[in-house]
Amino acid sequence: MTKDYLDQHKARSLAQKIGEALDYLHDNGIILTNLDATGILMSEITKGYELNVVPRISRLNKAVVKGTNDCEYCIGIEGDIRFRAPEVVSGLNYHQPADCWSYGVILYYILTAELPFDNTPHRDNAALAGKFI
Repeated sequence: MTKDYLDQHKARSLAQKIGEALDYLHDNGIILTNLDATGILMSEITKGYELNVVPRISRLNKAVVKGTNDCEYCIGIEGDIRFRAPEVVSGLNYHQPADCWSYGVILYYILTAELPFDNTPHRDNAALAGKFI
């Protein structure tokens, strides 16, 4: 079975667009808590004769706005643990830099079509967390 890879130009463009969206959310005090590859929706937009793919970050229902309800940090695991930062998996308080870790895992996935730590599906986040702690 062969893997489909994005060419370098498309991968760089996609990574930049996802990074810009994440930067916008962080500039507005939003911590995503559950950013992963399945939460990036792709939209096709035609400009003239050129087709552009625009990523959209979805699943904002678990997002937290810093400073509301005395929330400066988050705790707890949301979503796919394979995209979570070590502090999240360890049960420590976390904030926006944990989203940057998730973004890094997404970049790795875009470039290699594999996850960096484990490429097998896991249903039990608690059992998987024990492998990392």
